[in-house]
Amino acid sequence: WDVSPWRYVEDTSKGLDPGYQGLIALTDQDLETGCHLSLPGCTHFMKQWCKERRLEKVGPKSSFRPAQDDPVLPYMQPIPLRRGEMLVWSVGQLHGSTASRSHDMRLVQYVRMYPAPEAGWSINYEGRDGMGCVGVLKRYLKKGELTEADIESFGLDRLCKRLLRLG
Repeated sequence: WDVSPWRYVEDTSKGLDPGYQGLIALTDQDLETGCHLSLPGCTHFMKQWCKERRLEKVGPKSSFRPAQDDPVLPYMQPIPLRRGEMLVWSVGQLHGSTASRSHDMRLVQYVRMYPAPEAGWSINYEGRDGMGCVGVLKRYLKKGELTEADIESFGLDRLCKRLLRLG
C-alpha cells in the first residue's frame, strides 16, 4: 500500500482531507497482465484496523506493506481496466496492484489530487509525496540537472506554473 493507514487515520482525525489518487490505463489491464487492487469501504474500519496493529510513531514515510496473513487481504478486489479508462479513489482506500503473469506490459499514468492551498488547507501535501511534480522539479533544480531557463523553454502558461508552484 503506498499510503500508511496510520497516516490516513491521524490526518482524518485532525479533520484533514487526505486527497485523492487516480490512474489512467494506457494499456488494457486484466488479471493476466496485472491490474489495480482495492479494498472498497475500508476507510470505515481503518481506525479499528490501526488500533489492532500498533505503530509506535507515524513517520513521514507513507507506504506500508501488510503482513501476508493480514485478514483484510482476501477481501482486496482486482479492478480490470480498458485502455483509456480512469479510476479515482480516496488516498485512504487501501490499494495496490495484482502481479503480472504475462509478458505484456501494463502501463498507467498515476494522478494525485490534493486541495489547493487557497482552499484553506495548511497541510504540506507535497512534503509527503516524494514523487510529486513539485518535489521532483525542486530536486532537479537543486542538483543542477534542470535550470530556470529549461523551465522557461517548456512554454508553461500561468496555470501550469501555478500548479507546479513556480510563480
